[in-house]
Amino acid sequence: MGSFKAGLLAAATCLLAACGQQDKPLLVTIKRPPEGEVVHMTALLSQARLSVIDGCVRVVPDSETRVGYLGVFPYGFAIEAADEGFVVLDDRGRRWGATTSPRNIGGGELEAIPVNEVTDMGRCEGPYWIVAP
Repeated sequence: MGSFKAGLLAAATCLLAACGQQDKPLLVTIKRPPEGEVVHMTALLSQARLSVIDGCVRVVPDSETRVGYLGVFPYGFAIEAADEGFVVLDDRGRRWGATTSPRNIGGGELEAIPVNEVTDMGRCEGPYWIVAP
């Protein structure tokens, strides 16, 4: 029984320490919208970068040196560690963007966002860019 407890303790320690894996940044997403509701945003950031800053996925316009915007992604988007940085996946699991390459990012800017409309934002702060793929 002692080896079982030791194994369980080792597994729990590994989970808590993430077994040496890179910490996954917080990807804020819109909560599941009500059935039939559609939202449109019409702005475009040309050649913007996805950056992980202080554990938050941010959208940084190419011409800016500041921290840009906290990206608020559509419902169902996710983030995964990659060989270099992180990859953002769309709601079908397809690669949408990565922290290693700039891309055009549609959407719109908001100075404030109702916290009940998004997943947990943790310590991530605005301004916000509502990402429209």
